[in-house]
Amino acid sequence: MSDGETLVSKGGKFEFGFFSPGNSHKRNLVLTKNESLVWYTNNSHNQAQNPVAELLDSGNLVIRNDGETNPEAYLWQSFDYPSDTFLPGMKLGWNLRIGHEWKQTAWKSPDDPSPGDVYRVLELYNYPEFYVMKGTKKAYRFGPWNGLYFSGLSDFENGTMYSFCYVSNKHEISFTYSIANDSFIARSVANQTAITIYRYMWVVGEQDWKMSRSFPQEFCDTYSLCGAYGNCVSSTQRQACQCLKGFSPKSPEAWNSSDWSGGCLKVPDTTHTWWDESIGLEECRVKCLNSCSCMAYSNSDIRGEGSGCVMWFGDLIDMKQLQTEAGRPMLVLILEVQQQTQHVTSCMVTKSSLKNIIFILTNGSPLNEEKLENLAKEEWQLHISVEYFHACIPLRSLCLLKRFDQQLNFKIIYNFNKYFAIEMASTSNAIIQCTSSSSSSSFEYDVFVSFRGEDTRNSFTGFLFEALKKQGIEAFKDDKDIRKGESIAPELIRAIEGSHVFLVVFSKDYASSTWCLRELAHIWDCIQKSPRHLLPIFYDVDPSQVRKQSGDYEKAFAQHQQSSRFEDKEIKTWREVLNDVGNLSGWDIKNKQQHAVIEEIVQQIKNILGCKFSTLPYDNLVGMESHFATLSKLICLGLVNDDVRVVGITGMGGIGKSTLGQALYERISHQFNSRCYIDDVSKLYQGYGTLGVQKELLSQSLNEKNLKICNVSNGTLLVWERLSNAKALIILDNVDQDKQLDMFTGGRNDLLRKCLGKGSIVIIISRDQQILKAHGVDVIYRVEPLNDNDALGLFCKKAFKNNYMMSDFEKLTSDVLSHCQGHPLAIEVLGSSLFDKDVLHWRSALALLRENKSKSIMNVLRISFDQLEDTHKEIFLDIACFFNHYPVKYVKEVLDFRGFNPEYGLQVLVDKSLITMDSRQIQMHDLLCDLGKYIVREKSPRKPWKWSRLWDVKDILKVMSDNKAADNVEAIFLIEKSDILRTISTMRVDVLSTMSCLKLLKLDHLDFNVKINFFSGTLVKLSNELGYLGWEKYPFECLPPSFEPDKLVELILPKSNIKQLWEGTKPLPNLRRLDLSGSKNLIKMPYIGDALYLESLDLEGCIQLEEIGLSIVLSPKLTSLNLRNCKSLIKLPQFGEDLILEKLLLGGCQKLRHIDPSIGLLKKLRRLNLKNCKNLVSLPNSILGLNSLEDLNLSGCSKLYNTELLYELRDAEQLKKIDIDGAPIHFQSTSSYSREHKKSVSCLMPSSPIFPCMLKLDLSFCNLVEIPDAIGIMCCLQRLDLSGNNFATLPNLKKLSKLVCLKLQHCKQLKSLPELPSRIYNFDRLRQAGLYIFNCPELVDRERCTDMAFSWTMQSCQVLYLCPFYHVSRVVSPGSEIPRWFNNEHEGNCVSLDASPVMHDHNWIGVAFCAIFVVPHETLSAMSFSETEGNYPDYNDIPVDFYEDVDLELVLDKSDHMWLFFVGRGRFIEYFHLKHKYLGRLLLKCDNEGIRFKESYAEVKKYGYRWVYKGDIEWSARKHWGN
Repeated sequence: MSDGETLVSKGGKFEFGFFSPGNSHKRNLVLTKNESLVWYTNNSHNQAQNPVAELLDSGNLVIRNDGETNPEAYLWQSFDYPSDTFLPGMKLGWNLRIGHEWKQTAWKSPDDPSPGDVYRVLELYNYPEFYVMKGTKKAYRFGPWNGLYFSGLSDFENGTMYSFCYVSNKHEISFTYSIANDSFIARSVANQTAITIYRYMWVVGEQDWKMSRSFPQEFCDTYSLCGAYGNCVSSTQRQACQCLKGFSPKSPEAWNSSDWSGGCLKVPDTTHTWWDESIGLEECRVKCLNSCSCMAYSNSDIRGEGSGCVMWFGDLIDMKQLQTEAGRPMLVLILEVQQQTQHVTSCMVTKSSLKNIIFILTNGSPLNEEKLENLAKEEWQLHISVEYFHACIPLRSLCLLKRFDQQLNFKIIYNFNKYFAIEMASTSNAIIQCTSSSSSSSFEYDVFVSFRGEDTRNSFTGFLFEALKKQGIEAFKDDKDIRKGESIAPELIRAIEGSHVFLVVFSKDYASSTWCLRELAHIWDCIQKSPRHLLPIFYDVDPSQVRKQSGDYEKAFAQHQQSSRFEDKEIKTWREVLNDVGNLSGWDIKNKQQHAVIEEIVQQIKNILGCKFSTLPYDNLVGMESHFATLSKLICLGLVNDDVRVVGITGMGGIGKSTLGQALYERISHQFNSRCYIDDVSKLYQGYGTLGVQKELLSQSLNEKNLKICNVSNGTLLVWERLSNAKALIILDNVDQDKQLDMFTGGRNDLLRKCLGKGSIVIIISRDQQILKAHGVDVIYRVEPLNDNDALGLFCKKAFKNNYMMSDFEKLTSDVLSHCQGHPLAIEVLGSSLFDKDVLHWRSALALLRENKSKSIMNVLRISFDQLEDTHKEIFLDIACFFNHYPVKYVKEVLDFRGFNPEYGLQVLVDKSLITMDSRQIQMHDLLCDLGKYIVREKSPRKPWKWSRLWDVKDILKVMSDNKAADNVEAIFLIEKSDILRTISTMRVDVLSTMSCLKLLKLDHLDFNVKINFFSGTLVKLSNELGYLGWEKYPFECLPPSFEPDKLVELILPKSNIKQLWEGTKPLPNLRRLDLSGSKNLIKMPYIGDALYLESLDLEGCIQLEEIGLSIVLSPKLTSLNLRNCKSLIKLPQFGEDLILEKLLLGGCQKLRHIDPSIGLLKKLRRLNLKNCKNLVSLPNSILGLNSLEDLNLSGCSKLYNTELLYELRDAEQLKKIDIDGAPIHFQSTSSYSREHKKSVSCLMPSSPIFPCMLKLDLSFCNLVEIPDAIGIMCCLQRLDLSGNNFATLPNLKKLSKLVCLKLQHCKQLKSLPELPSRIYNFDRLRQAGLYIFNCPELVDRERCTDMAFSWTMQSCQVLYLCPFYHVSRVVSPGSEIPRWFNNEHEGNCVSLDASPVMHDHNWIGVAFCAIFVVPHETLSAMSFSETEGNYPDYNDIPVDFYEDVDLELVLDKSDHMWLFFVGRGRFIEYFHLKHKYLGRLLLKCDNEGIRFKESYAEVKKYGYRWVYKGDIEWSARKHWGN
């Protein structure tokens, strides 16, 4: 389809083609309905010149320029937006150029295609890999890509049937696959209920999809199963988590009960990894050994001999032992316990740093502080045992534990003199994550440099100080005057003790200076007392000379020993310190470029210091971690990326954008050479203009305070010159005008991209999303409100100064948070104001809060409103006061009537984060709604008659009772029920006559008031400006004579007292909907033939209306006509062939005898309802020409004798529903019928035709004495209901292979059962599946009946196991014994199930239950079975039907019946995890509150259940179906 061509639906309602939606200049493929936007392709990055839409054979819908065939040049393609299905050629991962994520998202349900919360994504933390997510939690992990396949998939197929491709470069990180054989068709589907990825292959011979594999595949695939240092081992015999060698379970009791507290699958989690594809395994090993925090390393690509390097940091979690070659060798770094003089690591922990840690000896007794002192009289260090995994990150972070309410348990494994190897018994991710958040503020200096001034002050060390200063690193620099005498000056001692990092520059003559040696000894002593970082630099001396004191160092020490000024003990200390420091990893810079080494040293220090300038209170960071994680992906942090990345952050006022920007800056700024954070660009621009902002940008980025910039052009030139090679981080907060961004680059629209160095990041924070779009940011991140947990956490910190709430305030806290709706500013302001206040004060404050919001909150929110144009302010106020949560289509219609441009105006509000809008609904945050209402009231807060809008019942009543002129009022919406209406006697309506500007009037729920004479006064006139008039129970007999309805779009007067709308004829050129339903006094309809846009007419329940007039059927756009229960209606007018009527509802028209043959002209008619037209005697044959008919209801048409319709229904191909007894039946592209109970139709069925496409057949209560054999060959039949008939036998049903539901209830004469299908193939999204044989007292072979019920149950287990959609099946049949297959049998009505032994067994597929019950009473109407645990009931109904409209007394069979049902694994796990929040125990209870009837109860005699495994299904398949 080319630009200019459109596809139009038959009725002209839908149009599909190229348009430019809203104010966009991009050409998009757009679907519209009645000129309103329904859906469009979101092509926001490419400009179409001559667009063409094409559906490719791959299933990809693409938009390209005409003549362009290069896939890279597609303007838009559907493959970029996968839903639940992943096809060959699609990509999963990230488009780094535009920040777009390709992810596979499950549907909410098989019938609801809206996105669920199960999705498959490619994580981008460091070394990418796939995860299946359930909400924000990881459910499964595929393992890292190893060059051939994802290492967690043990039965990989790369190179056989499938070809996998993984791409990782600066433009994208993605995974795709293709089919080696073009004759095969495959798809991968994500399922919400099962939390599973299914792969299907199309089987040509069977013309059906067959599942070829699923993920997860087994027990060990569950994420976080075995906890830290646990290993998941799967085998055919047993599944269990095992501790790594040398480790013990954290809780042996929990471990033995199969609670492994977390998860392990595949190779270690790559959340804390580093990788480089350019180096080999040996260099990888060296790098890992040189990093104290490296835990393990491996090749990133296993092809050939292996290449690339991956290193893991932190705890090794999520490991799995594979039974195939799918894994990769992982080499774990283990530091051996060395002899005293052979230290090889700089990772140290001393007794002082372990002061607050609990130790556990091998015998389990606690090691208290006294014992610790005894063990640690000498200096000691901790190293890693050769047999144990452990990292130095947690050890080095022990000094930070005071910041967390956590304790770590350790176990002493070895004791070699004064050396200990330890094992961490429990770890915390918080500790690892806080390593960069150390309390640097307690240090006066970031760095202390120890060096011999004469050797390096004017060379290497001088350059080093300059580099540190340029990066904002505070380094202590001693004055030459300090170094006098032989003792260390007090200033130096304070500087050493107040420094975070120590750099020691060893030069040839360093050891000759006793000053330097004493300085180094004091540094070493400080490290022993308080662990810090010491980094040695070997300037012009070999490290071995420092360790062994050889060469120049040997000469220096010879002189010291000859001197009488130094004691032998001091000299020995110097030697020991030199030996220890010489063993540390550092820099040997001989024969190296000094500037390159200095850059490396500075970067290392920046990494150690991390975000040292933390100015944000910890309380303000609640809920930020999820934002950090997402933003890290969007800005590609940590990835190899040479591009300049520009990201926009947007959101409503006070939502936390600035806090997020500041926290992000503090977290990552140390990774950049240049950095700038301008916290209020708008304020700076208003005060100092473009020049002021340029100066601030350059001053911060270059760390130069006194820059001289003559003019804007000079400033722009400096930006380009000075930042062109800088890797910079620039964050610009509160940008509210386009020109504030234009000025940076002299009007160039590139947001600094071309004038910054590679790897730079620019973040723009603005409330106005349009500013970000206009400047082409790569991606926009919207900050959403806090979730419930984070909102509660933040409120508790402010209101209670704690992490928990006080019990007395639980309800009040809930009320406050409900009002704030996750808005951080509101939570902070309100929480702080309530701190230390009593309950009465809280209640008073909450009452005031509902009336008048905090000014501090409103002022922040109002900024965005004040920046709107006048028309957009009006749209905002309309939504705030009336239309929050309204359908988009309706709101657009109203705004269009109001004279606004709804497409553009709504988009402006979306861009400014004032509303959110999807294809269905408009939403505005409640605080913004409060703001809008506040603005309406603020000029006259106590005079509602002067407001433009009225929405509150109290204000409306005040206006309508004071009888004051209200000529400013434009809209009144009374749409909520209120008890206030019960307290007043009358409401004056004559004040409405004074509202000359009234455009919208909606008075709903006035029937809530029970008074007859509720309205008083006379309605003399209504505003002729009214476009929307809705008044429930309108009290007058007609509309005011002076009212001119020419502007009416919607007239809704349900349950009114109207007799006639008006006399004569009045023009209705804009009317679209007319509703007079329930107007029992309506006797005549006016002429509405000129209502050319009328779409819907509802006259249901107008019981005195005898005819509707010809004018009604002249409306060319009428699609819905509802005349149900118009009991006086005698006839219908003739229909014209130009009508596009889709829905005609005539049910309950009891005087209607004939349908005019012109109904055959309604070619668009989809639904025809004639239910209970009891005097209808005939249907015209022309009805058979309604090829669009999908829903036909002839229920209760007891005088309709024309049976030809039943024979010819097969010609109406699109007929989807027919109902002839009151129970509607839905099915696809077929016909179906059901007869009510009457003997006269007994002869109909034997001669009825075969329906080859019939899906559902309901012949219940037709008094049939024989069922024809033809039913047995209706191969498509899925549901068959033969209940309530008088046959004794049934035909063979074995060929009904798709039959999944068979009902044989209340068949009093049935003596034997037919043969049933040997195999159920699938449920094909059919929910009500099962076999129901109930109340059939004449059945002879009850044992065979039990066997059939059990066989059906086993087949259901098989189908439900394979089917990803449904997880429950039920069977009811005669029976008095529990089948022996149920290996857990219990007498009585209650049994407790312990699911813990099976919940983690991947061979377990569900649980089957059986209950034997008897019905002691003869009449009943409902039955159910309940499963309960505490306060969490879950009901499974036995679908036994009793057909209340049947004129027949049902006599019940009092013999025993058996009820079997199967619950699949997915449903079972979902039930426990989502409802009970605990694992493994279910109480089944069935007593007088369990299986119950409406007026009486059933008696449950016994129970049985069985945990069902794959082996049970395989046994059943062999027994019942063969291979």
